[in-house]
Amino acid sequence: MTNRHTKPILIAFYAAILALFVGFSVYLSPDQVQASPPPPPSKPTAIVVDEAAVTATADQPILGTGLTPSDRYPSVSYEISVACITTGAVFRVTENDGSTTRKYAFNGPTGALTADCAYTFTWGGSSAYTYNFEAGTTTTVKLLVQERQE
Repeated sequence: MTNRHTKPILIAFYAAILALFVGFSVYLSPDQVQASPPPPPSKPTAIVVDEAAVTATADQPILGTGLTPSDRYPSVSYEISVACITTGAVFRVTENDGSTTRKYAFNGPTGALTADCAYTFTWGGSSAYTYNFEAGTTTTVKLLVQERQE
């Protein structure tokens, strides 16, 4: 029941409620809400190979022991920096599941890396495989391989 004395109070009360809603809607508008920052980039968790200069015999594994990703992280990637010092060569990663070896060229099946140039490649790793590298031509290479947590 309203009378002429309570009507102005109710109008003021509803106006205050409406002002609060409008104020909060402006405060929470998408224009003023800041997005959460992007996740930090993956960080090297281990340098697994650091070879100053090693002879890579054509189509033979470069590392004496292949790399097997650790099971510490749900997703692992490798970043390799390589330079062919003496001769340009096709550079490949080999993937072995214990019975079959597959070869993947980083720079295409026939595209040789240029001698005296440095390159960096990244690929995902799985603990189900062992990885190694090979060059399509006998050359001297410098390698730096880092395992990264994703």
